[in-house]
Amino acid sequence: MQRKSFYFAIYSLCVAHEWVKFNWVQIGFFIHILRLLS
Repeated sequence: MQRKSFYFAIYSLCVAHEWVKFNWVQIGFFIHILRLLS
């Protein structure tokens, strides 16, 4: 049972990492557009 929660924790970390990485791409893109408009 403990091993299952261990794998779940690793999976959650991977998903969170992917989400944050994607979010940074969006933020960078948004800043780039703001610079073009200003």
